[in-house]
Amino acid sequence: MKRTLVTLVTVSITLAAPAHADDAGYLRELNNLGVPVGLTGQVQDWSPAAELHMGRAACDNLRGGWTPDDIIRNVWTPGGIPFPDWNANGRGVVQAAQDQLCPDTKH
Repeated sequence: MKRTLVTLVTVSITLAAPAHADDAGYLRELNNLGVPVGLTGQVQDWSPAAELHMGRAACDNLRGGWTPDDIIRNVWTPGGIPFPDWNANGRGVVQAAQDQLCPDTKH
């Protein structure tokens, strides 16, 4: 009986454990991609907390049916005016988010 219970508990914990977001990996990947991290007092807040918020918002949008290009076009191209560094940073945010925070959104 004890052996069966331990096995069932182990299986249920294994199945119930969701893949957790890797915040540190996300910030590290942003840095590797050249996306500013840790800069505050700029026009855009690039603090780690703000970066994590943007990454999680990207994941929410992806899960809501948006494509990475939709996010770039609607979030990272303010007023329809493409800012090259914003566009590149936006692509980095989406890529790192998919790699580290929400790999379930990759198709």
